[in-house]
Amino acid sequence: MPKKSSKGTINDKQATVFGGIMLVVLIALAFIFSDQIRGVLDRVAAGVKNSANSSIKVASIETVESMRVINGEPDYGIEVTCVVSNESESSRDITITAMLSSSEGEWEREQTLRFNANESRNLSYFFHEPTVNATNLQSRVKIK
Repeated sequence: MPKKSSKGTINDKQATVFGGIMLVVLIALAFIFSDQIRGVLDRVAAGVKNSANSSIKVASIETVESMRVINGEPDYGIEVTCVVSNESESSRDITITAMLSSSEGEWEREQTLRFNANESRNLSYFFHEPTVNATNLQSRVKIK
């Protein structure tokens, strides 16, 4: 049985010291890896997944409420706009997938476009599925 002191057992003191050491180690690791973690979080927050070829970029993503005519009727929806750039010196096909999730579900639009060398385009994708009552709207754009 561990010895008792006025402030607890020896095991309590050892646990406190061990916990303090672990806290210092975790903080040190957080500082060491903070740039890598920040880079990963930035990519996730932007919702951008670049292919192995980093010459394709998504410069911005915006999500706005909008109205469009669908089947001859005005319809509420969400518009996801983005700027996609081919920063390489050659033309290439780029597949763009715009995704929208909300409290009412998840949807995606995909298209493949031919981009010339050093070309940027403003692209827009309309999602008529969510209603005006949808909450927690989140959009992402994936390119490959």
